Amino acid sequence: MVRRLVAVLTAGIVMNLATHGIAAAQSACADLSAAVAADQTCHTHSAGLGYTVDVSFPTDYPDRQALTDYVMPLRDDFVDFVSTSPAHQRPYSLVVEPTTYHSGGASGTHSVVLELIQDSNPRPMAWYKTFNYDSAARTPITLRTLFVPGADPMAVAFPAVRRQLEKRWRPDVLDDMLGVVEESTFQEFALTDHAVIFFFGQGWLLGHPEGPLEVVVPREDFGSLLAH
Repeated sequence: MVRRLVAVLTAGIVMNLATHGIAAAQSACADLSAAVAADQTCHTHSAGLGYTVDVSFPTDYPDRQALTDYVMPLRDDFVDFVSTSPAHQRPYSLVVEPTTYHSGGASGTHSVVLELIQDSNPRPMAWYKTFNYDSAARTPITLRTLFVPGADPMAVAFPAVRRQLEKRWRPDVLDDMLGVVEESTFQEFALTDHAVIFFFGQGWLLGHPEGPLEVVVPREDFGSLLAH
């Protein structure tokens, strides 16, 4: 169900917003019948027959268009999802909460991590969507551009993440818990001055009972392979 919902929420999110920068984010906030708070965060709540939606996102992220293009359709897509889902003993709910990270000062990198928590039958699920931006180069950072040219991102990222996971579980236990390990599973991350934090939705890397997962990999674990 979560894979289905993620597909619904991420389908068709490219929108034709007429304004850019902070004005675009504030316009998106206004379109959601919300206002920008003093901390430059937009908070919006809506409810209908059988559902509630609470979405928050920062309006001062440098690549605001990418962020608002993702956030804007969430409510409508979730309502569409609810309308075609079986009856639930309590209202369906979607909560989106942001966390921001930085590295290298104002001209360094900026990261926004959205944690999405969906409560539907039979139990709540959580996953992540992240946005990363290099302010000096004025370009988004993806898993492919996180490392120096020529580096295989999975050959670098997965062993580093696994080393951290082996601090929590024995290698043989971890092997039993691991799901499908592929590049698409490692797309959600954030950068700080000291680490790269990888985020995995519930059941996407480990088994469902482990819940959503954050793995902090110290920068030194990557040696000279980080590009940012």
